[in-house]
Amino acid sequence: MQSQLITDIQEAIARLRNTMDKASLEAQERGLTPEILESILKNDE
Repeated sequence: MQSQLITDIQEAIARLRNTMDKASLEAQERGLTPEILESILKNDE
């Protein structure tokens, strides 16, 4: 049972990383740069 839980967690983490990678790639393709992101995050404070 514990090994299944570990497997489920690992799969969930892999799916999350995949989703984050896709979102990052899409943002970059649309012109988001680290500098723009930093500016957006600073303005949100």
